[in-house]
Amino acid sequence: MNFTQLDHDSWSSLPEAGGPPPSRRARREASEARRWRQRAVLGAIVLDLAAVAATLLHVAGPVRVLLGLGFLLFVPGLAIVGWLRLNWPAAELSLTVALSLSVVLLGSQVMLWAHWWHPVSLQVLVGALAAGALCSQLLWSHAPSRELEDAIEELS
Repeated sequence: MNFTQLDHDSWSSLPEAGGPPPSRRARREASEARRWRQRAVLGAIVLDLAAVAATLLHVAGPVRVLLGLGFLLFVPGLAIVGWLRLNWPAAELSLTVALSLSVVLLGSQVMLWAHWWHPVSLQVLVGALAAGALCSQLLWSHAPSRELEDAIEELS
């Protein structure tokens, strides 16, 4: 199935203005996408803290390499993409990786231009900013939502 075959309800939980409310299937898919996003954000927070801690504690070897690679590919991008709420996990994942690489590359380029090459400082700075953004996304996702309204509606 390509993108042109997807209808609006298959990837978004928001109804069009003046249109019918989303179907149960669309709401269920949106709910699954929200749960996927919450798990991804929680994992990114753990990965962020572990990678920054490994860097600050001067951990060497394959553990630091794997943590650094995971941090590089997922943490900064998810801190940005998580706010888009695309409800389309494949698109969120691909944008996450692309934005993560872009953020780290841009930060590295700025450090080179400024003749201030300190990659540890960059990782700590990006890690701190990303942790704040990820934590706020996680807290925001637990705010009362359409799921709660739907559950109340089904009970009455």
